[in-house]
Amino acid sequence: MPTHNRADVVGIAIQSALNQTEGDFELLIVGDGCSDGTAEVVSSFGDSRIKWFGLPKGPGFGYANRNIALREATGDLVAFLAHDDFWFPDHLERMAKHFQNPSIEFAYSRTLWARPDGMILPIVFNLQLEEHRTPFLNMEINYIAALNVVHRQTVFKEVGYWDDALPANADMDMWGRIIRHYGPASIAFESIPTALHFRANWRPVIGSGPQGIIWLNKWVQDGSRLPVG
Repeated sequence: MPTHNRADVVGIAIQSALNQTEGDFELLIVGDGCSDGTAEVVSSFGDSRIKWFGLPKGPGFGYANRNIALREATGDLVAFLAHDDFWFPDHLERMAKHFQNPSIEFAYSRTLWARPDGMILPIVFNLQLEEHRTPFLNMEINYIAALNVVHRQTVFKEVGYWDDALPANADMDMWGRIIRHYGPASIAFESIPTALHFRANWRPVIGSGPQGIIWLNKWVQDGSRLPVG
């Protein structure tokens, strides 16, 4: 869980992890130059599964700091959780089942995008379909929030860690490297939503996110017709 100065909400995200029906995990929280009391919120939980990395602010989105924590991960699987999102209680349990198939290296669940007014926008994006996978691998579209992703820890040895030289979209780059290396048959798609993704507080309500979300937001906002095709 990477975080930067969201002491107001990070406790909700942490609690969603601690509420998991699958309790055998470690929660690595990466403080990317936090100066707002985030460390105190983290320590208030007093749970031995939580490991806090209070690091100086890294460049950009702090990808280099994320890699510091990821190199300390000891679990067989790696899951991601943003400081302003939360997992449903069965997220880890449901996602782990896909890895009972030894050919699966990368799994993700259907993303639910939550608007500030409480409306939830569901998206279907299946990387097992070539018409979805090809533009994703070309970094043209992405409807997968990081909190929906789980992959094997061993992929780091094969494809490396997050590219901390990228100014943005290092998650999409990472997922693409995994899929290219292991092939489409290594992907598992969980169609049942297992988490809730919120817009970052620094992004505008309208005009941010994937194009499909922008269209849905505009339709909700003013009733305009959605584009066809």
